[in-house]
Amino acid sequence: MNQAGTISVGWNSLRFDDMICRFGFWRNFHDPYEHGFRNDCRAWDLIDLARAAQALRPEGITWPSGKNGAPTFKLDQLAPANGIDHADAHDALADVRATIDFARILRNSQPKLWNWAMKLVETDAVEKWLNSNEPLVHVSPKLPATQGCLSPFRVLARNPLDKRGFIGWDLRHDP
Repeated sequence: MNQAGTISVGWNSLRFDDMICRFGFWRNFHDPYEHGFRNDCRAWDLIDLARAAQALRPEGITWPSGKNGAPTFKLDQLAPANGIDHADAHDALADVRATIDFARILRNSQPKLWNWAMKLVETDAVEKWLNSNEPLVHVSPKLPATQGCLSPFRVLARNPLDKRGFIGWDLRHDP
């Protein structure tokens, strides 16, 4: 994970696996965050790109629905729907293989979206984009799947309390 130039990719990894890894690094007296930025390393979560693809470029991928009719992003449902063997779902190695196979399907189905997302692995590219004063589409698991987990968004200012943070406005709502 900390080898120079590594991009750590997973499925729902930034919200789960990364937290466990950070604790392990911290517990063993290593910097818990350097695997995501130092020595040209990055951490990336494929589930967020899947959310964007489903909402913006769904062609070429089968998107199963959950009980409420909204798209589901559970790997154990998404993988088999797309012809990926995932009989051992939630087994670490099986999940890694399913993630790799789904990444290939996503990259091959939507190469422009894939290439655009790969550029956003670089912090400088994201910062330049956020500073461009252009409206953007915000993709987040905190937004309902029934609306594609996305919303039009406008960056208003930098967060004065967090030099890497931005303050924005969800354009679905009146000010």
